[in-house]
Amino acid sequence: MSIERPVDLGFDGARCLLPSFEWSHIEGFGDRDLECLSAFIHNNAALILRLAREATSACI
Repeated sequence: MSIERPVDLGFDGARCLLPSFEWSHIEGFGDRDLECLSAFIHNNAALILRLAREATSACI
């Protein structure tokens, strides 16, 4: 899952690999930001994965 937020001249960004919840490509997000984002992703992982599966199966 990719997360972005706008800043003055571009975007901060990070990627979280599901279902392992491993973060990579972190630019501009601090530790507190990642804690909040991690909590959000953990609380919504089932929905995120279900929607991803549905979107993938709709394309086949």
